[in-house]
Amino acid sequence: QLQIDLGQLMTRHCKTCGMSYIASNIEDAALHQKFHAQNLGGVDLGKSFLDSDAVRKNQVWYGESGSSVVECSRKSGTALRHRSSNVLELANLELGAVDIPEKELWGTVVQPSMSNGEQANVDRFKAYLYVRGGKCIGLCLVERISKAARVLAPESTSTSSVKPAQSSSILASEETDPVLLGVSRIWTSSSHRKEGIATRLLQCAQENFLYGIQVPKEQMAFSQPTESGGALARKWFGAQTGWHVY
Repeated sequence: QLQIDLGQLMTRHCKTCGMSYIASNIEDAALHQKFHAQNLGGVDLGKSFLDSDAVRKNQVWYGESGSSVVECSRKSGTALRHRSSNVLELANLELGAVDIPEKELWGTVVQPSMSNGEQANVDRFKAYLYVRGGKCIGLCLVERISKAARVLAPESTSTSSVKPAQSSSILASEETDPVLLGVSRIWTSSSHRKEGIATRLLQCAQENFLYGIQVPKEQMAFSQPTESGGALARKWFGAQTGWHVY
């Protein structure tokens, strides 16, 4: 809900979860309390739901301590898509990213078929949820894309061949290369960072997004990464430059 600041309402900014809210407004305060708890500890998905066949058949990775990664696509059940959308809403709020309409999120896009090269309708997005203890503590949203720009080193840039990416620390080429997979959003609960969750989610997306194919890293791209997202991308690709953004 939009709040108009008339100079009488004191807006607070929570340093822990990053949310700005009006403490004197009951709805705002309640929204912050919910967001703060989810940001720190993850989004509760319900143990009984996670134990259901609908979820188990979509698990693409199992780890220690009961951890798992669940894939959600347009063909997944309504309950799984709904919960994935709830986690994405939290991730968007923390990342400062725009919401994606449900019709687009669980829709299709026309791309060349991997088998014969003919045009075909394929899933636009897929979400990968990192689950532990009944909660989702990490999310990676990926999408099917066809081209992306290459990240350049500052010394190799020129006004004719370079465009600034959304992240102020990244310069990208005007020319694009063919790619297959775009990392649209990646989020980890603040209490569970530095545990390798983001890397595991990227691995699951790389191995499962396209049926029967492990997407090469050079065919992957990050969407306008934040400062921390840029650091993750450099770690993932093992290089400061040369990887792709879109």
